[in-house]
Amino acid sequence: MYIIYAPGLVSGSMSSFAWLKLLSPTLLAAVLLGYSGIIFTIRRLHDLNLSGWLFLLLYVPVIGSLFWLYTAIAKGTEGRNNHGFPRDTLLWEGLFGLLTGILLLATFGFIVGYVLLHPSSENVAILKRMLR
Repeated sequence: MYIIYAPGLVSGSMSSFAWLKLLSPTLLAAVLLGYSGIIFTIRRLHDLNLSGWLFLLLYVPVIGSLFWLYTAIAKGTEGRNNHGFPRDTLLWEGLFGLLTGILLLATFGFIVGYVLLHPSSENVAILKRMLR
């Protein structure tokens, strides 16, 4: 099997088993982040006294961005609501949220750094589209 990693980068052959070893940590991280993202979003919606099913709005292109912004800045309900009393944030939940934010900022920093170190017209165009 002949595999090209990316245009202009390393190419060669690699067995399917080797690809599985490389992809399994990435797939595991994607599943864990996806699951925890859904769970934390549902908890946040319950804090706002809204149905957890509204998390599906996040997958609608423009509305999802606006809805995410609303859930990020809206004040939760005081005291008991339709979903019970507010629950305390556990230490691991706060650390997970902080780590996720740091990873998102680092990813954006790596993208910008790559474009600055490899200033081809295609990379600059991609960065300009991201920053619009």
